[in-house]
Amino acid sequence: SNPEFVSQLNAYDILRRRIVEHFEMLKPNELQRIPFSEVPDELNIEAVIEVLCDPSLRTKSKVYDSYIVNERDALTGILIDISGSTAGRLQSGKRVIDVEKESAGLIYQALTEIDDRVLLYAFSTSGITNLYQLTGLENLGAVRPEAGNADGVAIRGVVSEMKKEEARDKTLIVITDGKPVATGKGADPVIDTSMAFMEAEAQGIRTVYFNVDNNPSNYFDVLTRNTTYAKSIRDVEQLPFAVSEFVLEHG
Repeated sequence: SNPEFVSQLNAYDILRRRIVEHFEMLKPNELQRIPFSEVPDELNIEAVIEVLCDPSLRTKSKVYDSYIVNERDALTGILIDISGSTAGRLQSGKRVIDVEKESAGLIYQALTEIDDRVLLYAFSTSGITNLYQLTGLENLGAVRPEAGNADGVAIRGVVSEMKKEEARDKTLIVITDGKPVATGKGADPVIDTSMAFMEAEAQGIRTVYFNVDNNPSNYFDVLTRNTTYAKSIRDVEQLPFAVSEFVLEHG
């Protein structure tokens, strides 16, 4: 466990509250009107007029409108890359893995604060792709850089877990550095990752990709052509602006 990491996240309280506000904009609770109901929330004037015009309808006509609250029913998967390259440093001076963990931690805090369900994972690849399910912020703070990164394999693994859960709205947030370098089946790693995003979208899971890299170059556009939203960030302080943009474009 890493209580120091949790304490560090608490120092970002203003950022966290801003992210909470942004995510609350995505799918707010809505009041839905159900016309011609037996539940007497409000008279339906149209139904009342029909009964007045035809008294035979009095015993069977539903002359009320009722209201129900459509509550948020959201599940979010957060996946971070802990490959060896995440030990490198960005232009800001921070290590890539620290920006990834801080970003994932802030999103995790924000979503759990509004009572959304969150699945938190980290991955690396060394021959096989290891997918670690993290049970909370202290587990997240304890992860360290490991080997390579087969992003497509890890994405499919998380999607498989998310499919087991019932939720009206599902979103997968992927935070990685650099170019995918493996697939586990000999395909081009960038194309394979792009296909994994496409497969998730086809199954009704929105995909959001944050790339933490000094030089994402041309692979970024190819890798993210099938995502709902993608953004390259350099420091955790940029995250609320990226989340805000995502909400405004896709909320």
